[in-house]
Amino acid sequence: MNSYELIMMKDSIKLSTKEFLVSAGPEKLADILLHIHESKPDMKKQFEMLFQGLDPSPKKLLSMVKKEIGNLAKAKAGARDQKVVAIRDRLEQLRYSIYYDVKRSDVNAAKEFFWEFMDLAFPTIFRIYNNDAIIIPVFKKALENVGQVYKEFREPKIGDLVDIIIVKLSKMRLYSQIYEDIIPAFKDALGKEGLDLLGEKLEPMVKKDNVEFLKHILKSIADAKKDVDLYIRFSNLIDPMTQEDYLHVAEKLIEQWRGDEAIKYLFDSNIGVYHILARRKMELQLQALELCGEYQRAQKERIDYFKQTLEIWIYGEILKHARSEEKESFIQEAINHAMDFLNFEKGFRFLVNMKELMYAGKMVRLRLNTLKNILETKLGMSAFEFHDVDPLAAVLIYRKLIGSLNIDRDEYNIAEILIMCESLKDKIQDWETYPPHDEYRDKFLKKHEKKYYFVRVYEQHMNAYKNRMDEE
Repeated sequence: MNSYELIMMKDSIKLSTKEFLVSAGPEKLADILLHIHESKPDMKKQFEMLFQGLDPSPKKLLSMVKKEIGNLAKAKAGARDQKVVAIRDRLEQLRYSIYYDVKRSDVNAAKEFFWEFMDLAFPTIFRIYNNDAIIIPVFKKALENVGQVYKEFREPKIGDLVDIIIVKLSKMRLYSQIYEDIIPAFKDALGKEGLDLLGEKLEPMVKKDNVEFLKHILKSIADAKKDVDLYIRFSNLIDPMTQEDYLHVAEKLIEQWRGDEAIKYLFDSNIGVYHILARRKMELQLQALELCGEYQRAQKERIDYFKQTLEIWIYGEILKHARSEEKESFIQEAINHAMDFLNFEKGFRFLVNMKELMYAGKMVRLRLNTLKNILETKLGMSAFEFHDVDPLAAVLIYRKLIGSLNIDRDEYNIAEILIMCESLKDKIQDWETYPPHDEYRDKFLKKHEKKYYFVRVYEQHMNAYKNRMDEE
Protein backbone atom coordinates (compact mmCIF):
# COMPACT_ATOMS: atom_id res chain seq x y z
CA MET A 1 0.00 0.00 0.00
CA ASN A 2 1.54 3.34 -1.04
CA SER A 3 1.37 6.58 0.95
CA TYR A 4 -1.49 7.98 -1.14
CA GLU A 5 -3.60 4.90 -0.39
CA LEU A 6 -2.78 5.22 3.31
CA ILE A 7 -3.97 8.82 3.37
CA MET A 8 -7.16 7.87 1.55
CA MET A 9 -7.68 5.11 4.11
CA LYS A 10 -7.43 7.66 6.93
CA ASP A 11 -10.08 9.89 5.34
CA SER A 12 -12.43 6.96 4.75
CA ILE A 13 -12.46 5.74 8.37
CA LYS A 14 -12.40 9.21 9.98
CA LEU A 15 -9.43 8.62 12.29
CA SER A 16 -7.68 11.51 14.02
CA THR A 17 -4.19 12.19 12.64
CA LYS A 18 -2.49 10.79 15.74
CA GLU A 19 -4.68 7.67 15.82
CA PHE A 20 -4.01 7.11 12.14
CA LEU A 21 -0.23 7.43 12.49
CA VAL A 22 -0.17 5.06 15.48
CA SER A 23 -2.33 2.50 13.70
CA ALA A 24 -0.24 2.72 10.51
CA GLY A 25 2.79 1.10 12.17
CA PRO A 26 6.51 1.89 11.75
CA GLU A 27 6.93 0.71 8.14
CA LYS A 28 3.88 2.48 6.75
CA LEU A 29 4.71 5.58 8.76
CA ALA A 30 8.17 5.59 7.20
CA ASP A 31 6.55 5.40 3.73
CA ILE A 32 4.38 8.42 4.51
CA LEU A 33 7.33 10.47 5.75
CA LEU A 34 9.43 9.53 2.74
CA HIS A 35 6.59 10.44 0.40
CA ILE A 36 6.28 13.91 1.97
CA HIS A 37 10.06 14.31 2.05
CA GLU A 38 10.40 13.54 -1.66
CA SER A 39 7.32 15.38 -2.91
CA LYS A 40 7.88 18.59 -0.94
CA PRO A 41 11.38 19.93 -1.68
CA ASP A 42 10.79 23.02 0.46
CA MET A 43 10.25 20.79 3.52
CA LYS A 44 13.46 18.77 3.21
CA LYS A 45 15.34 21.02 5.59
CA GLN A 46 12.63 20.74 8.25
CA PHE A 47 12.62 16.95 7.91
CA GLU A 48 16.39 16.73 8.18
CA MET A 49 16.26 18.82 11.34
CA LEU A 50 13.56 16.56 12.77
CA PHE A 51 15.57 13.46 11.93
CA GLN A 52 18.70 14.91 13.52
CA GLY A 53 16.69 15.54 16.68
CA LEU A 54 16.33 11.77 17.00
CA ASP A 55 20.10 11.29 16.92
CA PRO A 56 21.51 10.87 20.45
CA SER A 57 24.66 12.71 19.29
CA PRO A 58 23.76 16.45 19.17
CA LYS A 59 26.69 17.74 17.06
CA LYS A 60 25.01 17.67 13.66
CA LEU A 61 21.72 19.00 15.04
CA LEU A 62 23.49 21.93 16.72
CA SER A 63 25.34 22.65 13.50
CA MET A 64 22.12 22.57 11.45
CA VAL A 65 20.31 24.86 13.89
CA LYS A 66 23.21 27.31 13.91
CA LYS A 67 23.32 27.30 10.11
CA GLU A 68 19.56 27.82 9.78
CA ILE A 69 19.66 30.80 12.16
CA GLY A 70 22.44 32.29 10.04
CA ASN A 71 20.54 31.70 6.81
CA LEU A 72 17.40 33.34 8.15
CA ALA A 73 19.40 36.32 9.40
CA LYS A 74 20.98 36.86 5.94
CA ALA A 75 17.78 36.47 3.90
CA LYS A 76 16.96 39.34 1.58
CA ALA A 77 14.08 41.78 2.02
CA GLY A 78 10.96 41.69 -0.10
CA ALA A 79 9.09 38.57 1.00
CA ARG A 80 5.36 38.55 0.31
CA ASP A 81 2.37 36.25 0.60
CA GLN A 82 3.41 32.58 0.18
CA LYS A 83 7.05 33.39 0.86
CA VAL A 84 6.05 34.91 4.19
CA VAL A 85 4.21 31.71 5.11
CA ALA A 86 7.30 29.71 4.11
CA ILE A 87 9.47 31.92 6.34
CA ARG A 88 7.02 31.45 9.20
CA ASP A 89 7.15 27.69 8.73
CA ARG A 90 10.95 27.71 8.79
CA LEU A 91 10.93 29.80 11.96
CA GLU A 92 8.35 27.53 13.56
CA GLN A 93 10.37 24.43 12.74
CA LEU A 94 13.49 26.10 14.11
CA ARG A 95 11.68 27.06 17.32
CA TYR A 96 10.37 23.52 17.67
CA SER A 97 13.82 21.98 17.15
CA ILE A 98 15.46 24.23 19.73
CA TYR A 99 12.78 23.63 22.34
CA TYR A 100 12.25 19.93 21.92
CA ASP A 101 15.45 18.58 20.42
CA VAL A 102 18.33 20.90 21.35
CA LYS A 103 17.04 21.33 24.91
CA ARG A 104 17.02 17.57 25.38
CA SER A 105 20.65 17.32 24.24
CA ASP A 106 22.25 20.54 25.48
CA VAL A 107 20.37 23.00 27.70
CA ASN A 108 22.98 25.75 27.49
CA ALA A 109 22.99 25.53 23.69
CA ALA A 110 19.19 25.77 23.71
CA LYS A 111 19.35 28.96 25.78
CA GLU A 112 21.96 30.47 23.48
CA PHE A 113 20.07 29.47 20.32
CA PHE A 114 16.81 30.85 21.66
CA TRP A 115 18.30 34.29 22.22
CA GLU A 116 19.83 34.20 18.74
CA PHE A 117 16.43 33.14 17.45
CA MET A 118 14.79 36.12 19.17
CA ASP A 119 17.33 38.42 17.52
CA LEU A 120 15.95 37.30 14.15
CA ALA A 121 12.74 39.21 14.91
CA PHE A 122 13.73 42.62 13.58
CA PRO A 123 15.48 41.54 10.34
CA THR A 124 12.62 39.13 9.63
CA ILE A 125 9.85 41.66 10.24
CA PHE A 126 11.77 44.29 8.28
CA ARG A 127 11.75 42.20 5.11
CA ILE A 128 8.14 41.01 5.07
CA TYR A 129 6.42 44.38 4.63
CA ASN A 130 2.98 44.38 6.28
CA ASN A 131 2.77 40.68 7.11
CA ASP A 132 4.27 40.89 10.60
CA ALA A 133 1.03 39.53 12.12
CA ILE A 134 1.91 36.18 10.51
CA ILE A 135 5.43 36.13 11.96
CA ILE A 136 5.13 37.75 15.40
CA PRO A 137 3.18 34.86 17.05
CA VAL A 138 6.15 32.54 16.37
CA PHE A 139 8.48 34.85 18.30
CA LYS A 140 5.98 35.32 21.12
CA LYS A 141 5.71 31.55 21.43
CA ALA A 142 9.52 31.28 21.41
CA LEU A 143 9.66 33.80 24.26
CA GLU A 144 7.34 31.53 26.29
CA ASN A 145 9.59 28.58 25.43
CA VAL A 146 12.81 30.24 26.52
CA GLY A 147 11.12 31.32 29.77
CA GLN A 148 10.13 27.69 30.33
CA VAL A 149 13.71 26.54 29.66
CA TYR A 150 15.05 28.95 32.28
CA LYS A 151 12.33 27.82 34.70
CA GLU A 152 13.29 24.15 34.26
CA PHE A 153 17.04 24.83 34.33
CA ARG A 154 17.52 27.87 36.56
CA GLU A 155 20.57 30.07 36.28
CA PRO A 156 22.97 29.66 39.22
CA LYS A 157 23.24 33.48 39.35
CA ILE A 158 19.87 35.16 38.91
CA GLY A 159 21.63 38.44 38.14
CA ASP A 160 22.93 36.95 34.87
CA LEU A 161 19.39 36.32 33.65
CA VAL A 162 18.32 39.81 34.76
CA ASP A 163 21.18 41.32 32.74
CA ILE A 164 20.19 39.32 29.64
CA ILE A 165 16.59 40.53 29.93
CA ILE A 166 17.70 44.14 30.33
CA VAL A 167 19.83 43.89 27.17
CA LYS A 168 16.85 42.55 25.23
CA LEU A 169 14.53 45.23 26.61
CA SER A 170 16.98 47.93 25.55
CA LYS A 171 15.93 47.09 21.97
CA MET A 172 12.27 47.82 22.73
CA ARG A 173 11.77 50.04 19.70
CA LEU A 174 12.35 47.01 17.54
CA TYR A 175 10.73 44.34 19.66
CA SER A 176 8.09 46.05 21.83
CA GLN A 177 5.20 43.91 20.59
CA ILE A 178 7.19 40.70 20.91
CA TYR A 179 8.70 41.42 24.32
CA GLU A 180 5.60 42.94 25.95
CA ASP A 181 4.87 39.60 27.68
CA ILE A 182 8.42 38.90 28.80
CA ILE A 183 7.57 39.15 32.53
CA PRO A 184 4.73 36.57 32.45
CA ALA A 185 7.09 34.32 30.46
CA PHE A 186 9.98 34.67 32.94
CA LYS A 187 8.30 35.33 36.29
CA ASP A 188 8.78 31.73 37.51
CA ALA A 189 12.38 31.64 36.31
CA LEU A 190 13.16 35.00 37.96
CA GLY A 191 11.35 34.37 41.23
CA LYS A 192 10.89 37.15 43.78
CA GLU A 193 14.62 37.89 43.97
CA GLY A 194 14.95 38.26 40.21
CA LEU A 195 11.79 40.36 39.87
CA ASP A 196 13.00 42.70 42.64
CA LEU A 197 16.41 43.07 41.01
CA LEU A 198 14.94 43.60 37.53
CA GLY A 199 12.59 46.28 38.85
CA GLU A 200 15.44 48.06 40.66
CA LYS A 201 17.58 48.13 37.50
CA LEU A 202 14.80 49.08 35.10
CA GLU A 203 13.20 51.92 37.07
CA PRO A 204 16.13 54.38 36.62
CA MET A 205 16.17 53.58 32.87
CA VAL A 206 12.67 55.01 32.28
CA LYS A 207 12.96 58.09 30.09
CA LYS A 208 10.50 60.15 28.09
CA ASP A 209 11.30 58.32 24.84
CA ASN A 210 10.78 54.81 26.27
CA VAL A 211 8.31 55.52 29.06
CA GLU A 212 5.34 53.64 27.60
CA PHE A 213 7.15 50.35 27.03
CA LEU A 214 9.28 50.26 30.19
CA LYS A 215 6.36 51.31 32.37
CA HIS A 216 4.44 48.40 30.89
CA ILE A 217 7.28 46.04 31.87
CA LEU A 218 7.56 47.50 35.36
CA LYS A 219 3.80 47.24 35.89
CA SER A 220 4.01 43.62 34.75
CA ILE A 221 6.67 43.06 37.43
CA ALA A 222 4.34 44.55 40.05
CA ASP A 223 1.52 42.30 38.87
CA ALA A 224 3.78 39.24 38.97
CA LYS A 225 4.60 40.13 42.59
CA LYS A 226 0.91 40.83 43.35
CA ASP A 227 2.00 44.22 44.72
CA VAL A 228 -0.69 46.78 43.86
CA ASP A 229 1.10 49.62 45.70
CA LEU A 230 4.21 49.03 43.59
CA TYR A 231 1.98 49.03 40.49
CA ILE A 232 0.66 52.46 41.51
CA ARG A 233 4.19 53.80 41.95
CA PHE A 234 5.36 52.46 38.60
CA SER A 235 2.22 53.80 36.89
CA ASN A 236 3.11 57.35 37.93
CA LEU A 237 6.67 57.34 36.58
CA ILE A 238 7.27 60.32 34.22
CA ASP A 239 3.62 60.48 33.08
CA PRO A 240 0.51 60.20 35.31
CA MET A 241 -1.62 57.07 35.48
CA THR A 242 -3.79 56.25 32.47
CA GLN A 243 -7.50 55.51 32.71
CA GLU A 244 -6.70 51.82 32.14
CA ASP A 245 -4.30 52.02 35.12
CA TYR A 246 -7.05 53.35 37.39
CA LEU A 247 -9.28 50.41 36.49
CA HIS A 248 -6.46 47.90 36.84
CA VAL A 249 -5.54 49.24 40.28
CA ALA A 250 -9.18 49.12 41.37
CA GLU A 251 -9.47 45.52 40.17
CA LYS A 252 -6.35 44.46 42.09
CA LEU A 253 -7.49 46.31 45.24
CA ILE A 254 -10.83 44.49 45.07
CA GLU A 255 -8.96 41.17 44.81
CA GLN A 256 -7.16 42.14 48.03
CA TRP A 257 -10.46 43.08 49.76
CA ARG A 258 -9.54 46.78 49.80
CA GLY A 259 -12.92 48.00 48.57
CA ASP A 260 -12.77 51.55 50.01
CA GLU A 261 -9.48 52.25 48.23
CA ALA A 262 -10.84 50.78 45.00
CA ILE A 263 -13.84 53.15 45.15
CA LYS A 264 -11.47 56.09 45.59
CA TYR A 265 -9.42 55.16 42.50
CA LEU A 266 -12.57 54.66 40.44
CA PHE A 267 -13.87 58.05 41.58
CA ASP A 268 -10.54 59.68 40.65
CA SER A 269 -10.58 58.20 37.14
CA ASN A 270 -11.80 60.47 34.37
CA ILE A 271 -14.11 57.89 32.76
CA GLY A 272 -17.58 59.18 31.92
CA VAL A 273 -20.63 57.10 31.05
CA TYR A 274 -19.93 57.34 27.31
CA HIS A 275 -16.25 56.38 27.58
CA ILE A 276 -15.23 53.09 26.00
CA LEU A 277 -14.23 51.84 29.48
CA ALA A 278 -17.45 53.01 31.17
CA ARG A 279 -18.99 49.56 31.56
CA ARG A 280 -15.82 48.10 33.06
CA LYS A 281 -15.63 50.99 35.50
CA MET A 282 -19.26 50.49 36.55
CA GLU A 283 -18.77 46.74 37.01
CA LEU A 284 -15.76 47.35 39.28
CA GLN A 285 -17.57 50.11 41.16
CA LEU A 286 -20.46 47.77 41.93
CA GLN A 287 -18.08 45.03 43.07
CA ALA A 288 -16.27 47.47 45.37
CA LEU A 289 -19.50 48.84 46.87
CA GLU A 290 -20.88 45.39 47.56
CA LEU A 291 -17.51 44.36 49.02
CA CYS A 292 -17.98 47.23 51.50
CA GLY A 293 -21.56 46.13 52.22
CA GLU A 294 -23.11 49.22 50.54
CA TYR A 295 -25.82 47.36 48.64
CA GLN A 296 -28.36 50.20 48.49
CA ARG A 297 -25.76 52.61 47.15
CA ALA A 298 -24.78 50.01 44.55
CA GLN A 299 -28.40 49.77 43.38
CA LYS A 300 -28.64 53.57 43.21
CA GLU A 301 -25.48 53.64 41.06
CA ARG A 302 -27.04 51.07 38.72
CA ILE A 303 -30.20 53.12 38.32
CA ASP A 304 -28.28 56.35 37.73
CA TYR A 305 -26.10 54.65 35.11
CA PHE A 306 -29.16 53.20 33.39
CA LYS A 307 -30.90 56.57 33.25
CA GLN A 308 -27.87 58.03 31.46
CA THR A 309 -27.21 55.15 29.06
CA LEU A 310 -30.29 52.91 28.70
CA GLU A 311 -27.94 49.94 28.44
CA ILE A 312 -29.63 46.55 28.53
CA TRP A 313 -27.03 44.84 30.72
CA ILE A 314 -27.43 47.31 33.60
CA TYR A 315 -31.23 47.14 33.26
CA GLY A 316 -31.01 43.39 33.85
CA GLU A 317 -28.71 43.94 36.85
CA ILE A 318 -31.19 46.38 38.38
CA LEU A 319 -34.04 43.88 38.09
CA LYS A 320 -31.85 41.11 39.47
CA HIS A 321 -31.08 43.13 42.61
CA ALA A 322 -34.51 44.78 43.03
CA ARG A 323 -37.08 43.60 45.54
CA SER A 324 -40.14 41.89 44.06
CA GLU A 325 -42.49 44.76 44.92
CA GLU A 326 -40.18 47.29 43.20
CA LYS A 327 -39.80 45.56 39.83
CA GLU A 328 -43.13 46.44 38.21
CA SER A 329 -42.87 50.15 38.98
CA PHE A 330 -39.25 50.27 37.81
CA ILE A 331 -40.11 48.58 34.50
CA GLN A 332 -42.81 51.22 33.81
CA GLU A 333 -40.42 54.03 34.80
CA ALA A 334 -37.80 52.59 32.44
CA ILE A 335 -40.31 52.49 29.56
CA ASN A 336 -41.38 56.10 30.16
CA HIS A 337 -37.76 57.20 30.45
CA ALA A 338 -36.87 55.48 27.16
CA MET A 339 -39.79 57.14 25.35
CA ASP A 340 -38.59 60.58 26.50
CA PHE A 341 -34.86 59.83 26.13
CA LEU A 342 -32.98 62.62 24.36
CA ASN A 343 -31.32 60.21 21.94
CA PHE A 344 -34.29 58.87 19.94
CA GLU A 345 -32.36 55.90 18.55
CA LYS A 346 -31.21 54.69 21.98
CA GLY A 347 -34.66 55.00 23.48
CA PHE A 348 -36.29 53.26 20.53
CA ARG A 349 -33.67 50.50 20.45
CA PHE A 350 -34.13 49.83 24.17
CA LEU A 351 -37.89 49.43 23.77
CA VAL A 352 -37.51 47.13 20.75
CA ASN A 353 -34.90 44.97 22.51
CA MET A 354 -37.20 44.67 25.52
CA LYS A 355 -40.07 43.66 23.16
CA GLU A 356 -42.09 46.66 24.31
CA LEU A 357 -43.25 47.18 20.72
CA MET A 358 -46.49 48.94 21.64
CA TYR A 359 -44.51 51.69 23.39
CA ALA A 360 -41.86 51.72 20.67
CA GLY A 361 -44.58 52.22 18.04
CA LYS A 362 -46.06 55.08 20.04
CA MET A 363 -42.59 56.63 20.24
CA VAL A 364 -42.28 56.41 16.45
CA ARG A 365 -45.61 58.16 15.92
CA LEU A 366 -44.73 60.92 18.38
CA ARG A 367 -41.03 61.54 17.73
CA LEU A 368 -39.81 60.01 14.45
CA ASN A 369 -39.78 63.40 12.70
CA THR A 370 -37.03 64.54 15.08
CA LEU A 371 -34.66 62.03 13.50
CA LYS A 372 -32.68 63.75 10.75
CA ASN A 373 -31.21 60.82 8.84
CA ILE A 374 -32.53 57.33 9.44
CA LEU A 375 -29.77 55.85 7.26
CA GLU A 376 -27.23 56.74 9.95
CA THR A 377 -29.09 54.41 12.31
CA LYS A 378 -30.35 50.85 12.08
CA LEU A 379 -33.97 51.82 12.66
CA GLY A 380 -35.02 51.00 9.11
CA MET A 381 -34.34 47.33 9.81
CA SER A 382 -36.79 47.45 12.74
CA ALA A 383 -39.84 48.37 10.64
CA PHE A 384 -40.63 44.71 9.91
CA GLU A 385 -41.18 44.03 13.63
CA PHE A 386 -44.16 46.43 13.61
CA HIS A 387 -46.05 44.94 10.65
CA ASP A 388 -48.56 43.17 12.92
CA VAL A 389 -48.18 45.07 16.20
CA ASP A 390 -48.32 48.64 14.90
CA PRO A 391 -48.49 48.86 11.07
CA LEU A 392 -48.75 52.66 11.18
CA ALA A 393 -45.38 52.83 12.96
CA ALA A 394 -43.93 50.53 10.29
CA VAL A 395 -45.25 52.74 7.47
CA LEU A 396 -43.86 55.87 9.15
CA ILE A 397 -40.42 54.28 9.46
CA TYR A 398 -40.59 53.28 5.79
CA ARG A 399 -41.54 56.82 4.78
CA LYS A 400 -38.64 58.22 6.79
CA LEU A 401 -36.37 55.76 5.03
CA ILE A 402 -37.68 56.82 1.60
CA GLY A 403 -36.94 60.43 2.49
CA SER A 404 -33.32 59.54 3.20
CA LEU A 405 -32.73 57.66 -0.07
CA ASN A 406 -31.60 59.09 -3.41
CA ILE A 407 -34.25 58.56 -6.09
CA ASP A 408 -31.62 58.69 -8.86
CA ARG A 409 -29.60 55.92 -7.27
CA ASP A 410 -31.95 53.90 -5.07
CA GLU A 411 -34.89 53.42 -7.45
CA TYR A 412 -35.34 49.72 -6.66
CA ASN A 413 -35.17 50.20 -2.90
CA ILE A 414 -37.71 53.03 -2.95
CA ALA A 415 -40.07 51.03 -5.19
CA GLU A 416 -39.85 48.00 -2.88
CA ILE A 417 -40.54 50.15 0.20
CA LEU A 418 -43.59 51.73 -1.45
CA ILE A 419 -44.93 48.25 -2.24
CA MET A 420 -44.32 47.24 1.39
CA CYS A 421 -46.41 50.21 2.51
CA GLU A 422 -49.06 49.20 -0.03
CA SER A 423 -49.31 45.79 1.64
CA LEU A 424 -49.77 47.37 5.08
CA LYS A 425 -52.31 50.09 4.34
CA ASP A 426 -55.41 47.95 4.83
CA LYS A 427 -54.23 47.00 8.34
CA ILE A 428 -54.38 50.64 9.45
CA GLN A 429 -57.77 51.89 10.65
CA ASP A 430 -56.63 55.22 12.10
CA TRP A 431 -53.97 57.25 10.28
CA GLU A 432 -54.10 59.87 13.08
CA THR A 433 -52.64 63.11 11.66
CA TYR A 434 -50.65 61.37 8.91
CA PRO A 435 -51.81 61.17 5.25
CA PRO A 436 -53.10 57.71 4.23
CA HIS A 437 -50.86 55.66 1.98
CA ASP A 438 -52.77 56.33 -1.27
CA GLU A 439 -52.52 60.07 -0.71
CA TYR A 440 -48.82 59.86 0.21
CA ARG A 441 -48.04 57.59 -2.76
CA ASP A 442 -49.88 59.75 -5.32
CA LYS A 443 -48.17 62.89 -4.06
CA PHE A 444 -44.76 61.19 -4.17
CA LEU A 445 -45.28 59.89 -7.72
CA LYS A 446 -46.51 63.28 -8.88
CA LYS A 447 -43.44 64.95 -7.44
CA HIS A 448 -41.13 62.51 -9.26
CA GLU A 449 -43.14 61.93 -12.44
CA LYS A 450 -40.22 63.07 -14.60
CA LYS A 451 -37.92 60.48 -13.05
CA TYR A 452 -38.87 58.12 -15.85
CA TYR A 453 -36.60 55.26 -14.87
CA PHE A 454 -37.93 55.27 -11.32
CA VAL A 455 -41.55 55.42 -12.54
CA ARG A 456 -40.92 52.39 -14.77
CA VAL A 457 -39.27 50.46 -11.95
CA TYR A 458 -42.15 51.30 -9.59
CA GLU A 459 -44.78 50.21 -12.14
CA GLN A 460 -42.96 46.89 -12.63
CA HIS A 461 -42.95 46.29 -8.87
CA MET A 462 -46.60 47.32 -8.57
CA ASN A 463 -47.71 45.01 -11.38
CA ALA A 464 -45.81 42.11 -9.82
CA TYR A 465 -47.47 42.86 -6.45
CA LYS A 466 -50.95 42.91 -8.00
CA ASN A 467 -50.29 39.61 -9.74
CA ARG A 468 -49.30 38.03 -6.44
CA MET A 469 -52.45 39.37 -4.79
CA ASP A 470 -54.60 37.99 -7.60
CA GLU A 471 -53.01 34.55 -7.28
CA GLU A 472 -53.71 34.51 -3.54
